[in-house]
Amino acid sequence: MKELRKSIQQKAEEYEWKAAGYGNKASEVAKVMKLDVRGLEGPRLTVHRWISWAGFDSLIGVVIMANAATIGLEAHFNASLPVGCTGRCVCSADVVDPCEAIPLWLANADYAFFVVYVAEFAMRYYAYGRAVLRSNWVKFDLFLILSSLVDLTLKLINVQNDLLNQVSSDTYE
Repeated sequence: MKELRKSIQQKAEEYEWKAAGYGNKASEVAKVMKLDVRGLEGPRLTVHRWISWAGFDSLIGVVIMANAATIGLEAHFNASLPVGCTGRCVCSADVVDPCEAIPLWLANADYAFFVVYVAEFAMRYYAYGRAVLRSNWVKFDLFLILSSLVDLTLKLINVQNDLLNQVSSDTYE
């Protein structure tokens, strides 16, 4: 009987979240965190309402699709670069093939997407605190943010490493 009551209560909470127009990710995160939003107030409640809105999930989904498209474009440009050239068409002396530089907007798109993903995580963390880390979706988001941070940092300092250069040249040969 106790299990039945618990199951009914969970279904009622899920229905309440969906009826309020909350997105799927917000509903899942709240379910995992065993979140009671009645304790939130002020700016934290406002942030909770923003990130729980189904439109927010949709907007982040559009950002993710745009990010995937730019990754594809970046891979296309990188694959067409002659060996020995950088994305800005700085080539070694022995390169004779013409080079087409990666558009500046495409080179900087990673930074914009990174800012959006960090802002999303920061909003969730601000609204719910450490409890948000109970959600595997949020843990995965954090992993992707940290991976992107490493990638962007390496690009920013323009790491020149024999192993990285070998991997890059093997990829395009």
